[in-house]
Amino acid sequence: MNHKKIVIFTNWNCLDGIYIHAKLISDIYKNLNYQVKIFSPFEYIDKYSFRFIKTKDEENIKKVFSFFRSGEKYTEEQILSLGTVIDLKDQDLDCDYIILEKPTSTPLKTLIPFFKRSRAKKIFIIHEGTKILNPYFYQCPCDKLIVFEKNFVDIFKNNSQLINKTKIIPFPCYLVKEKISPIKFDDKIIKILIFTRYDITNQIKILIKKLKQQKVNYCFEIYTSLIEIFQKLSFVKKITNFKITLSREHFDNKKFHNTLFSFNFLLFVHPNEEKRKVISSLFYNFVSFKRPILVPNNNFFQEINKEAIKYNNIEDIFILTKKFISDKKNQQVWEKSVDKFIEKHHPKKIALEIIN
Repeated sequence: MNHKKIVIFTNWNCLDGIYIHAKLISDIYKNLNYQVKIFSPFEYIDKYSFRFIKTKDEENIKKVFSFFRSGEKYTEEQILSLGTVIDLKDQDLDCDYIILEKPTSTPLKTLIPFFKRSRAKKIFIIHEGTKILNPYFYQCPCDKLIVFEKNFVDIFKNNSQLINKTKIIPFPCYLVKEKISPIKFDDKIIKILIFTRYDITNQIKILIKKLKQQKVNYCFEIYTSLIEIFQKLSFVKKITNFKITLSREHFDNKKFHNTLFSFNFLLFVHPNEEKRKVISSLFYNFVSFKRPILVPNNNFFQEINKEAIKYNNIEDIFILTKKFISDKKNQQVWEKSVDKFIEKHHPKKIALEIIN
């Protein structure tokens, strides 16, 4: 039996990619009989805490620190000193591996002495290809640095010490546990589930306008986890064939799965952010549900190819969905691509690569 110990510093029960990544790999480690401890923030100073989901306390999960969610952009000592650590002892870090999910969202200044005294292998998971200005990141002991894509590596190109420790290991996929319901396409109605964390008012207004020109009946439902976005988009309640839901459910919630299986397509609406090198954790979260995902052709989805249907303008989705439904060969190509993608991003494979 494996008695190795892993400590993961990450946000927990939070609606973002950091939590999704940590949850997927920690579940694998537990299944492999590793002893896993999670150290999470009790708050984020930069008001990001609204994304936390209030749940019952879980075993081996301890809230021990506060800091800025976007701690990579700060250089001022006065700001970097605001992070706090409570109830953390050296024996808590007597383990084989310490994994830091987005290390700059932890109070590194306070944690560095703990890490230096720990015998554990320190592994950093970098969630964005954004330049890291926080000086304590470069002072923190690190044995391995994980990035998700090739273009993330560029942020360390001028640091020979870190570039030699950098390894590209992609984001893992969530695997649906229950039997996947087959897609039922209907010539008369196409149901599309929209996921967004952004104010997509303009895009929705375009869809509403173009919807009147369609011979096929389209039904849209918007899911968002953010209250302010729900409020901004609530005007769709007055529009026929549109619905909006504020959903703060975990991605492994069975009720949510059943809702998702009732749709023909998923639609992601992400704005292009040219200054940031990022990925969409949502795609990895939902690709295994075997529903065609419509994604914008922008930097969030650079590494995504035939596993998704890419659009340039939001109104293109009407043509693209009808074309996909009528083209059986294209559906087969998509399904094979999705299967290969899931195999490449299998969470067990990813989790083992991280610590090996």
